[in-house]
Amino acid sequence: GADISGGTLNFNDALTLVVNAIMTGTTAVNFGSTIAGGGNDLTVNSPATAFNGAVTDVGTLTTDAAGTTTIGADISGATLDFNDALTLVVNAALTGTTMVDFGSTIAGGGNDLTVNSPLTAFNGAVTDVGTLTTDAAGTTTVGADISGGTLNFNDALTLVVNAIMTGTTAVNFGSTIAGGGNDLTVNS
Repeated sequence: GADISGGTLNFNDALTLVVNAIMTGTTAVNFGSTIAGGGNDLTVNSPATAFNGAVTDVGTLTTDAAGTTTIGADISGATLDFNDALTLVVNAALTGTTMVDFGSTIAGGGNDLTVNSPLTAFNGAVTDVGTLTTDAAGTTTVGADISGGTLNFNDALTLVVNAIMTGTTAVNFGSTIAGGGNDLTVNS
């Protein structure tokens, strides 16, 4: 139940958070199994972070802006705040009961990404997702270009920049789009 720091942190067994925790790895932080958040916050500061087991019931999950976070499982909590670049290595569902914020790019690797949250924000380019799906509740803010096989935006969209949506199979808008005077180009 404390903060942990070092060069490389490898957690190969299941973790249970009993307090808010900060994990700092100057080289890497690797979570090889599940994380049970217990409503506590988890902050990860590392140039290379990997979630390889399901993360459940975190209060706020925050990654720093340096480096890359690899998503290898579903993640859920109140607020998910990914400040660094994400790489998907499996189909993943990211659920934030308050917010899911992507501060940088997402490299899909052909994997599906489902985002369930009343507030979702894409602030970096999203590339090569298989199917990107947002839930019908709330609003998704688009601050960059998004591309993949199928793009399903089920909630209301708000554009904060000129954006290009490219779906090699389909692009579906299930609710309203607030353009804010920005351009929207759809290629599908």
